This record gives sequence, structure tokens and C-alpha cells, in this order.
Amino acid sequence: MRQTTQSAERPAQTSKPLAWYGRIGWIGLILLGIFPLLASTADLSQDLRGSLPADHIPTFERLVHAQYASFASSNPGAAQYMHLLETGYAVHELVFGLFFLAIVIWPLRQGRWWAWVVCWAVLIADVTYSLTFGVNDKTLLARSLLADILTPACLLLIAINFMFYHRYATTKN
Repeated sequence: MRQTTQSAERPAQTSKPLAWYGRIGWIGLILLGIFPLLASTADLSQDLRGSLPADHIPTFERLVHAQYASFASSNPGAAQYMHLLETGYAVHELVFGLFFLAIVIWPLRQGRWWAWVVCWAVLIADVTYSLTFGVNDKTLLARSLLADILTPACLLLIAINFMFYHRYATTKN
């Protein structure tokens, strides 16, 4: 009988090791990826109750120059349309967050460069959020700037890990 090795049965995992700074970047991206899941879930719960998400009310009132409750009672069709948009936005944010987390948890952890490149897309969403909602509400701006700054910092730590630590770890063995 012929013996089969494990490599013949299943290809070995080609996971690149993570140095401490690579782990910090990876964990940071996971935490940044959890935030849209929590935020979109909170937004959806308020949307389904027929209310505008609380963190969007200051932006609405600043742009419309009216309180949301009085606007909604005097313009029910527009308020209904806004709820439809808010619900779609929250579902979109939820799905985007799930995709981002899936990419960070599996292929990025395995050292796939394409996953690192794809992770930069979340920065486009974060900066756009800062430029739309954030500029109209100082509390949201402070929160959104954290993601705008921490996302590239975490990705930089992972890039350094991919470029230098992996070479060192593979040549050392």
C-alpha cells in the first residue's frame, strides 16, 4: 500500500506569520470592522420603529433648518422617503461591514496581498461619511476621523509585516 502524505491530501496553508505589529494592525481592523455592524444595527432598529437614527438628526436639522419631528408631521411623504433611504443605507452599511470583516478575518490574516488592497476601499467609505455627515455634526466628525486615521495606520502595520517580517521568518527557518 502506498502511503499518502498530508500535503498530497490537502495543500498546506500558506499563511504568513504575523509579528506583534501585524497582529495589532489586524486586530485594529477587526475592531474597525465591527463598528459598522453595530452602527447599522442601531440605525436599522430606529428605522424600523419609524424614527430617524439619533446620530443623523443633528445633520438633518442643520441642513433643513427644522426639527425632524415637525418636518415629518408636515411632510409625511418626504419623511417616508427618508426612512426608505435610511433603511437602505443601514442595510448597505451592514453588508459592507460583513464583507470587510470576512476579508480581514480570513484572506488578510493568511497574508493575501489582494485582501490588503481591497481593505483600502473601506477608507473611501469612511472619508465620504466624514465629508457628508461628519462635517455637519462635531460628535460624528470626531468618531469618523478615528476610522479615517486608524484604518491606514492598521493597514500600514500589516504592510510592514508582509514586507519584512515574513521574509525574516521564512529565511530564519
